[in-house]
Amino acid sequence: MRFPVELRLQSSRILMASVLVAHVAAASALFHVPALRAFLVGDELSLAGSLGAALAWAALALSVLRSVRAEQAKRGLVLWLEEDGLAEVFAAGAGQGVLCRIRPHSAVALPQAVWFRLQALEGIPGATPVRVRVPAGMMLLASNLQQRESSESADGDDWRGLRIWLRHRADRAADTVDVPG
Repeated sequence: MRFPVELRLQSSRILMASVLVAHVAAASALFHVPALRAFLVGDELSLAGSLGAALAWAALALSVLRSVRAEQAKRGLVLWLEEDGLAEVFAAGAGQGVLCRIRPHSAVALPQAVWFRLQALEGIPGATPVRVRVPAGMMLLASNLQQRESSESADGDDWRGLRIWLRHRADRAADTVDVPG
């Protein structure tokens, strides 16, 4: 694997579908709680029951919005994986990104999905401030990676490379990089 490796991200339809299915299941579970169901069908309910029902449905709605927004935020992001275990996060069209490291012991790399938490490195000499919003944590599926147009890598090589990099390179960056603060 030659570094740096550029990974262009996109939102995953598979992940969006699973998020929506999980929230529909939660909504059907809420619908079967008598106090919460009474709120929807207009039966008489105490003030505390109405408030509890409203909060439960509002929490579910906010969870759906947050999950969909987090997945859509991946669209247009570019990850540059460096040999030293650092990653640079770019927004689409940005000339400069934010240098990050993977938080120690936060990376989980499975064949189907990877999870990791990012920590932006600040105080780099000569760095100019940029306005790229770096997510605190990411969950990626293979479908989150855009396929390269060139034939330099076979299908799945980027996904396999990301998983190997998380296991073997990202942990080394935690030992070598000093983070101010």
